[in-house]
Amino acid sequence: MKNNSMILGAAAALLLATSAMNNTSQNVNASSNLVGTVRRNGGTLVDGNGNVINNRILGNFTSWKLGSQKSINGVAYYKVATNEWVKASSLNITGQSVSTTSNSSTTIKTPGYIGTILKGGATIVDNNGNSTGKYLGNYTSWKVSAKKVTNGNTYYRVATNQWVEAGFIQVGKPAQPQASTTTNNTNIVSTPGYVGTITKYGTYSYDNNGNITQNSFSYGTAWKLSAKKVVDGETYYRVATNQWIAESSMTVGNASGTVVNNQDPQEKNNQNTFQITSTAPRNFYDNSTNTYVSNPYGAGSQFTVYQVVKNNQGKYFFKVDSNRWLPANAFNTQAESVYTNATYEPYFATDVK
Repeated sequence: MKNNSMILGAAAALLLATSAMNNTSQNVNASSNLVGTVRRNGGTLVDGNGNVINNRILGNFTSWKLGSQKSINGVAYYKVATNEWVKASSLNITGQSVSTTSNSSTTIKTPGYIGTILKGGATIVDNNGNSTGKYLGNYTSWKVSAKKVTNGNTYYRVATNQWVEAGFIQVGKPAQPQASTTTNNTNIVSTPGYVGTITKYGTYSYDNNGNITQNSFSYGTAWKLSAKKVVDGETYYRVATNQWIAESSMTVGNASGTVVNNQDPQEKNNQNTFQITSTAPRNFYDNSTNTYVSNPYGAGSQFTVYQVVKNNQGKYFFKVDSNRWLPANAFNTQAESVYTNATYEPYFATDVK
């Protein structure tokens, strides 16, 4: 239940934000023209050490001028007042960064590198260091094509005119399989009806010769497995022509739906997941950025559903990956219990950018 007094207090804070901060001697050390609007229930404040500040909260949808950005315990934060910080992932950010020194930089190409966004997500800036208003969600992986250092800060390019600061992304080349010290004999066995569900972030496939590809597979997605092979003691399943995924990166179910390998502990403890097949193409809703993003999987694709949410418009959404949701009308009809057990989130996906 929402606390009415808290809402009124938050509204007052929005109208009097500047004077209120001056009255408490909390002066924002602004180093940018960025403005952050607080997402629903995202206004928790911490000090410079990451300790939660009691009795201080930023109201839902209030806007604040942002100061410097830093990582606290691996999570991105923006400064909103003296020793007061708010998570970057809790804000919708607009505006442009202000450069106080020359914007000189040296760019180095990084072919084959992959970057994974750390907990808390990351804001994207353009070639000049200005915020694009776009945001990359937790633990998502991206091809990194270049690296540059500007005014002492390191950035990685994830797309044309899109860069992420090094403190918010873990970058490296995908590990190559260890060279075989024995003959690479394999026995390929057909596995009709088998389905694999990805349980590890940053999962990539290997070709027939054991070389890693640039094809990544999202956490929680399900794939038909047509064959199985063992190479040097490691089991792989074929998901497409010349593409194999290590068994250790997924749970595998046979044609009867029985899991035939060790489940990921996190998913084993979740008794409410179920498999579902899409019947219509729909874009993903990303709840970390409050935007719709492209869904490359067409009708007939299989997904694992981890949570069901209903909003105040009577619409249902299925969670199929980290921060990825699909509307219920993208799938075939489900049992009534799926909807009656849905979590009620009144404002979920009701005001998408």
